[in-house]
Amino acid sequence: MKDKDKTKEQLLDEMAKLRQKNVELEASESEHKWAEQELRESQERYKSLTEASPVGIFHSDSQGDFLYVNERWVEIARLSPEEAYAKGWEKALHPDDKKRILTEWYQSCQEKRPFKSEFRFQPSKGISVWVLCQSSVEKNVNGEVIGYIGTITDITCRKQVEEAIRESEEKYRELVNTSADSVISIDQEMRTTLWNPKAEKIFGYTEEEMLGQSLMKIVPEGHRMAMEKGFAEFQKSGSDPFIGKIIEIKALKKNGIESPIELSISVRKVGDTYIATAIVRDITERRQTQKVQEALYKISEAINLTRDLEGLFRSIHEIIAELMYAKNLYIALYDPADETISFPYFVDELEESLPPRKKGKGLTEYVIRTGKPLLAPFEVFKELEKKGEVELIGDPWVDWLGVPLKILEKTIGVMTVQNYSEDIRYSEKDKDILSFVSTQVAMAIERKQAEEQLKALNEELEATNEELISTNEELNIQTHNLGERLKELSCLYRIDEISRREGITIEEVLKETAQLIPPSWQYPEITGGRITFEGKKYETRNFKKTKWTQSADIIIGKKKEGLVEVCYLEEKPEIDEGPFLKEERDLINAIAERLRQFIERARAEENLKSSEERLRIIFEYAPDGYYLNDFKGNFVDGNKAAAKLTGYKRDELIGKSFLKLKLLSPKDIPKAAALLAKNALGQPTGPDEFTLNRKDGTQVVAEIRTFPVKIKGKALVLGNVRDITERKRATE
Repeated sequence: MKDKDKTKEQLLDEMAKLRQKNVELEASESEHKWAEQELRESQERYKSLTEASPVGIFHSDSQGDFLYVNERWVEIARLSPEEAYAKGWEKALHPDDKKRILTEWYQSCQEKRPFKSEFRFQPSKGISVWVLCQSSVEKNVNGEVIGYIGTITDITCRKQVEEAIRESEEKYRELVNTSADSVISIDQEMRTTLWNPKAEKIFGYTEEEMLGQSLMKIVPEGHRMAMEKGFAEFQKSGSDPFIGKIIEIKALKKNGIESPIELSISVRKVGDTYIATAIVRDITERRQTQKVQEALYKISEAINLTRDLEGLFRSIHEIIAELMYAKNLYIALYDPADETISFPYFVDELEESLPPRKKGKGLTEYVIRTGKPLLAPFEVFKELEKKGEVELIGDPWVDWLGVPLKILEKTIGVMTVQNYSEDIRYSEKDKDILSFVSTQVAMAIERKQAEEQLKALNEELEATNEELISTNEELNIQTHNLGERLKELSCLYRIDEISRREGITIEEVLKETAQLIPPSWQYPEITGGRITFEGKKYETRNFKKTKWTQSADIIIGKKKEGLVEVCYLEEKPEIDEGPFLKEERDLINAIAERLRQFIERARAEENLKSSEERLRIIFEYAPDGYYLNDFKGNFVDGNKAAAKLTGYKRDELIGKSFLKLKLLSPKDIPKAAALLAKNALGQPTGPDEFTLNRKDGTQVVAEIRTFPVKIKGKALVLGNVRDITERKRATE
């Protein structure tokens, strides 16, 4: 076998063996003169292997300083051997990767273990080269580590492909989320394998109710025999007389009502089985979807950046108004000391303000009492009123939606929106959005109040210094408690900030959270923290299990999956829970809860990502044409059906407008321009008929629907085009 044909692992192994042999030969030189020739030959062989290697090779001493690099390494890093020696190789690292890689490399050298990592070299400004770096440990005859031999492989192309795939998957995910049609897939046993949200809306069955179930649940009794006959052929060969055609049939909804639907069916083979996918359209309805993630991000930013409560309340009101009807919004705060409710922010179309009041039986008090969100149309209120739970305060409404503001499971107030018109109704989704916002709002309020209390206390101390001398100890305690409270809130804020960081992993969150524990307890210098999850432990350097320990379970899906532990390394006076404050019990429980929420969200995002590839394939091979264009009519992307319908290849369409390609007849151009104008105003259009000029000169009649969408913050138009030429001919 030639050197150039050997794998990277074989080269590394042979080089390590040759290097070991060199060491052994040199050690026995005085006793074995005959070994000199073999040593020279071995060295020449080693040099030949490294210089002929298709990968970059380096050799370092036991401290990690470079002693040698081959020509391929020089080509990749664009440093000369002289520049790379010792610690000079560090200059080639990309600034964004440098700190991480140096930490990992020298730590592996210190621990005398192999190294493996992916990172970037930056040969020059604006140019990055991705590499996979691996090294093995080099030992002498006595088994002592004397250095490391490693390779670097250029993986730039692979990284570019991964980025392209990620962007492609994002486009297809947006197509699914904004689809005006339901998408249903079944296997050869007629079991449902895909059931999108539009299918839930059309048929009334949830995804959980349909996945794995027979599609016969939505087939009317009178059509089941024909369905079974056609499906028998599909089971044998993957074919069906309706595949590739647009048909109208009746479907059975969950409520027992038969409704007309229009569908088209496509089939693809996955392994040894066939999967049939149907694009189903409710003839009488259109579906519009709006993403709220961008708005929710703005709310989170407003909570973190606003300096005072009034400004925070105004920002939240403006952003919520982008998500739902919020002409009437108020925030109520509850003081348990005297059981009063105040309204520091109140905007309403019928009332100017609400004065503070004693806790009574209004809906606001009901949410405070139960600690749960409440969506209460007026008829729900009447039911609660009959039970003696609530009383009417203010003008009657149509919908009232309130969510509790909580800190460490303690309700400090309520945030509410309401409306007075039957034309505007709130939904469970609106309730979920407000519930999400409420956690950050409550923490911001609590932090501002604590800061204001501390500030007021300091001012009072300065103004009445002589009077407060006798009570100095009590005031110090209060100041200390407020300081501890601020530390606890800061810890929770930092955990929220870490968990919202884009691309962060569960392991990274757990590592950083463990380091936040000591500064948040009353004796940080003797406090150790540890988080255990899935058998791994993330702890501070000083952590040691002692008898002064406090812990909280991480419960996910009613199952204990992790543990948060806090230990004092020295004995301290007993307070509430051993040496720990009761507030510290609340804090460790809250940390465990924050971690649970993040882990559940991270797992859900991972599950969503795994489904994207399946969704991408569905739309790529959909029988209907789907395309994206900007508001100037330039094509951005399209599926195979769209390319087939026009006769152009996909790369012939992308970047060109329908005018330049002369796809439309002259009489249709004004109509197309008018529809684009509607799209620019955020309005969907269609179905509209157009005569399309194909590349080969033939014409087809197409039915086109368009929907304004946003992909990676860019406003585009999603188009659905269907060939109705045969249908038109049949009706003429």
